[in-house]
Parts: sequence; C-alpha cells; structure tokens
Amino acid sequence: SRALLQYVGDKLNVSAAGLTHETIRQRLGEAGSGTDASGRVVEVLEHCDAARFAPGGFTEDRMREVLGEVETLVTELESSWSRKTSRFVATSAMLVLCASILLPVTTVRAQSEADGPPQDQAVRVQ
Repeated sequence: SRALLQYVGDKLNVSAAGLTHETIRQRLGEAGSGTDASGRVVEVLEHCDAARFAPGGFTEDRMREVLGEVETLVTELESSWSRKTSRFVATSAMLVLCASILLPVTTVRAQSEADGPPQDQAVRVQ
C-alpha cells in the first residue's frame, strides 16, 4: 500500500503521508481520473491494508490478484494522464500558433497608431 500511496502522491504532487481515502478520491477526481479509477485505488489500498494487518485471510493467489489489480490500475491511470498531457500540449501549440499569427498584426497596428494619424488627416496647429 505504501508504494501505491507514494505513486499516487507523486502523480498528484502531494505528500503520500497526508493522503486519506477521501483525499485520494477528491484529488484523483480533480485530476480527471474519474470516480471509477479513484474508487478502485481506494479499494486496492483497503485490500493491501487488510493483507498487512490480517495476513492469515490472504492467500498467495489473492495477493497475486491484488498485485494484478494494481498493475492494471497504474497502467490505466498513466494512460489517462498521458492523454490529458497530449491534449494540453496540442492546445498549447495551437495557442502559440495563434499568438504568432496575431502578434505581428497587433504590433503593426500599435506602431501605426503610435506614429499618429495619416498625413492627410493630420491637424495643423499654427
């Protein structure tokens, strides 16, 4: 359970020591992982705690099953987060492209306004 807590804490950029089951649900939800994934993380942590504090109730097969659940869950979380990162990168690239197109137009307009009105519209002060 410590390894999974550390992993989740690292991914959420929070200390694993302060993560409660409710905090995990909340933070994973905020990170866009969905209620299913956050519920499964908490469920796996509960299984790990049960195995740690009541080892007689867990067979080797059950421990392997829980380990498989952890591996699947981590893979799904990584996939979910990498898709979000890819979307973020694509959105950022689009914003940079738009800014690079609009910046020269804005700069030319600002420069022409700074130069004053065109000569035929200039007001003569005598």
